[in-house]
Amino acid sequence: MALEHSRFNHIAQDPSKHAWVLYNFATGRHVRLDALSYGLYLAAPENPDTPFARSLEKAGFLVHGDELAALHHATNLTCYGSKTLMLTICPTMGCNFACPYCFEEHRGGRMSEKTQNDLVAFIEQQLERFSFHSLCVVWFGGEPLLQPDIIASLSQRITHLADAHGVAYASNIVTNGYGLDAATAQMLLEARVTGLQVTLDGPNAPTHDATRATRSGKGTFDRIVANLRALPAGFQVKIRCNVGPHNIALLDDMRQLVENLNDASLSEFFLVPGIMDTDVARNPENLGDALKGAGYRSVNQALAELGFVEYDSIGAKMPGRFHGTFCGSQRAHTYVIDEDGDLYRCWEDCGDKAAAFGNVEAFDSFAAGVNPRATAYLETAWVGDDPQCGTCPILPLCMGACPHRHKASGTRRCPWFKDDLDAYVLRLVDNCSHDEKPAQSEHR
Repeated sequence: MALEHSRFNHIAQDPSKHAWVLYNFATGRHVRLDALSYGLYLAAPENPDTPFARSLEKAGFLVHGDELAALHHATNLTCYGSKTLMLTICPTMGCNFACPYCFEEHRGGRMSEKTQNDLVAFIEQQLERFSFHSLCVVWFGGEPLLQPDIIASLSQRITHLADAHGVAYASNIVTNGYGLDAATAQMLLEARVTGLQVTLDGPNAPTHDATRATRSGKGTFDRIVANLRALPAGFQVKIRCNVGPHNIALLDDMRQLVENLNDASLSEFFLVPGIMDTDVARNPENLGDALKGAGYRSVNQALAELGFVEYDSIGAKMPGRFHGTFCGSQRAHTYVIDEDGDLYRCWEDCGDKAAAFGNVEAFDSFAAGVNPRATAYLETAWVGDDPQCGTCPILPLCMGACPHRHKASGTRRCPWFKDDLDAYVLRLVDNCSHDEKPAQSEHR
């Protein structure tokens, strides 16, 4: 079968280095080409037996066969063949904050003892029925630390199940950090929770408190930062910053704050900027003028200029290469569980009873295969048949973008850099530690 250039290759000319950069969005690999090797790359499909062509093939820049079909197969494996049971558990959907951009409608209540028992039985059934290698639990809400006793109790029972079934266990929590005092931090460590995500919307109280005050209007910055500084060793902490026009100029100060936290605390801290996605706010009338119209493209471009070239609205690094699906909601063994025990695929659906596809009290994993609510995200994970996506060179990176947004609006929000891939690739490669090195010294 003949060799072809990968459909996911992109070549960007780098005038400053008198070279070209060859990047592949399926593998995330790249190489710099001089004028000679650039010409050899173009001619490589007609000269497949040279050392240079063989090195390009090994790196994925030259391929055999139908790449789109192979990508489709790999997507299906990710959707239905994952060996990880991923659980997002909400002890409560209540929250003590009143963030104007929040997509949730916070109700009171907490997970009952019966629902906790049903949840443990549900997890045990999953571990017995499927050959999982790992179990990942994320504590979410609402604000999960409003119910620390539930986290402590359930963690003890769930980790016992994981250990008994011989599966690896990992646990994280998404918290506003307001209740993260010394005793609570110690409880989390004992519960084997090692990853924290805490949001700080600015490097100082006036900026942060403008969007993240308590429901009574009280500022929260000073207390959160004090809690973070006092964290014991053992945590990896993502400091999420929701970025918009009102605070984009403060990102350098945010970096400094995170560096100071690393110096002051025994845990590790990382800055994770994300676009303030105000168009999903549950109560848009509560958005101030400074938050309205926070431009997705303009804010991302500003982030790129500050060195955050791989970040997107999801508040994490773009993968840079194919990693299966856009998010965990498109995987069959992903469950989001609210305080009533109702099951969802997506965090943003959690609490919306119309989107639930079952309850931990009585759930049959096999019967869920014919439940349209359970399969909605799975069946739309492959977007290669979409004319907008099927011919796109960054399909392996984006995979159609947020499935919840597409389900709700019928539109896709392409990555902000799609219209200028040259600039994106050059910035991306400049931030890499090393280049791939095909055998350029063996041109023959």
